[in-house]
Amino acid sequence: MTLQNETISGVSEDAVENLAILELRPAFERQTSSFSAAWSGLVGGTMPPRWWTPDLLIPGDALELYSTDDAYYVPSLGAVLTAGGQIFLTTARHATYIDPKLEQLQQIWSTRASAPRLTDGIVTMSWGSQHNYGHFVLDAMTSVAAVAELAIDWQVPFVTPPLREWQRQHFKLLQIEPLELAEPIYAFGHIAFVSGMKGSLHNPNLHFQTLRDAQLSWLPAAAGGAQRIYISRRGHKRPLINEDKLEQALESIGFAIIHTENLPIAEQIETFRNASIIVAPTGAALANLLYAQRATVFEIIPRDMTLSDTAHKWVAFLTAMGEGDWRPFFCEDSPESEQAEIAGQKQPGYRAFELSIPDLLSFIAPALA
Repeated sequence: MTLQNETISGVSEDAVENLAILELRPAFERQTSSFSAAWSGLVGGTMPPRWWTPDLLIPGDALELYSTDDAYYVPSLGAVLTAGGQIFLTTARHATYIDPKLEQLQQIWSTRASAPRLTDGIVTMSWGSQHNYGHFVLDAMTSVAAVAELAIDWQVPFVTPPLREWQRQHFKLLQIEPLELAEPIYAFGHIAFVSGMKGSLHNPNLHFQTLRDAQLSWLPAAAGGAQRIYISRRGHKRPLINEDKLEQALESIGFAIIHTENLPIAEQIETFRNASIIVAPTGAALANLLYAQRATVFEIIPRDMTLSDTAHKWVAFLTAMGEGDWRPFFCEDSPESEQAEIAGQKQPGYRAFELSIPDLLSFIAPALA
């Protein structure tokens, strides 16, 4: 049965009655240097963006668990709605990236009469965390770890859309088996969701450490591993035009070239856990810096990825939390490339870029001595 002519609308959590709120982590603001005595404030490449300072401020948003009765869940978009069709904006923020008018969600909502009904569940995966490794680890999995810490014998299932194998591997490292849901929409007698869904990646808190410590407790440290690594982006969006030449230059001075997408999750974690010097273009694979320990990180950041005041400070946060040192190397977009349009809107993150390899090698040379 399809229900028509009932329009959904967005709502903030504080505007909904009978919504229970539990604070899992309080908000805070701390300088990066307060996490790491190794912090240097060094910068290389072209002119830094306006938000850069030698000692960045970490805006740690509070992490909260919301819960309510009689609600609906749309797994493919990560959205949670009240029985009256109000969308909790925390859950739908990422979905608007590809569905800005929420037309897909409206269509799914109109089929709710045939929705399977479940007793209860916890939602942590936004649309973004379904499709982006960084958001999956730093928004969804960090929230899972914080909620799971509440009780040893947690009975309420974490509900997700159908997962990829690498996502299941991350859950397995927490000894958690989520309930994967494949229907378009589900009705719940009681449902909970976490504020981290809207983007803990850009506003982290100490639940990052909760995830790291919990997963590493089930993954004993392995001996060996490359001390110097370069994280390749070949074959991905936002190509580095002269990446092949950069990889050749780095290999000649002892760097291992890593393609994280080809590695099981445990091996990705160990690769970052063992490395002391990490060079990489900005990208989702750097969420694995969560597991790095006292590493010096040289992040190559194109201009297109610096336009937001929060963009890519997350790599600095992760490095500092691991007691390491973040040394950004800013470079320019290719003049022939343009911002891509998604759902009729220009979006950053897709422009090709290039860098001066001699300048980068000179910048990292002191760390190799």
